[in-house]
Amino acid sequence: MLPSKRTLTAFVLASASVLAIAILILQNRDDEERATRLEKRMKELSELVESSPRVEERRTIVERRVPVPMPAPPLAAAEAQAEPEALAEVERVEGGEEPEPPATQDKVAYAQSVFDNEPRDVGWATQTKNALNAALGQHLGSSTLAALECKSALCRAEVAHTNDAERRQFMDGVVGNSHDVWPGPMAIYQVETADDGRVVQNLYFARQGTRLPRL
Repeated sequence: MLPSKRTLTAFVLASASVLAIAILILQNRDDEERATRLEKRMKELSELVESSPRVEERRTIVERRVPVPMPAPPLAAAEAQAEPEALAEVERVEGGEEPEPPATQDKVAYAQSVFDNEPRDVGWATQTKNALNAALGQHLGSSTLAALECKSALCRAEVAHTNDAERRQFMDGVVGNSHDVWPGPMAIYQVETADDGRVVQNLYFARQGTRLPRL
């Protein structure tokens, strides 16, 4: 007895379904194997690229372009000690020696020349001379006010001391009370020292708002 058409159709459909499932299973297995082979191949290619000379060359180039800074070597002890000396030598050569300060006698001579050539303001000179005479007299002690003269912006006094102790006493009084003695600039020069101990000083007083004559 031959199978019916419906039975054959069902058999064919079932067989086709089984075949399709088998084909899918085989395809999945094949895809997995292909994926595994592809992954393995990519890994091999990556290792090959990493070990190739071109990659090593690029790494070398990058390392050369970005060098690691190295600390400068320290100076030798002899060089470190020689530098300040060399610098001082350059400064001495370029700047030269500082000029020596003028001697006291030169300062006194210059101040005296300025005072001698200064015109006289009678009103100011008379009033200022009287005030200075009184102020210096408070500190003379045993010393002597040998001379006192005022012009228009300067006054000059000469004080004689019989010994150095009198000079020190006078200096302490005048310098210690300088604002009471004179409100402007003041200079004191020791111009003579005798063998017997006598000392002569010249004092210059500049009017307020002016300067003392100095070299």
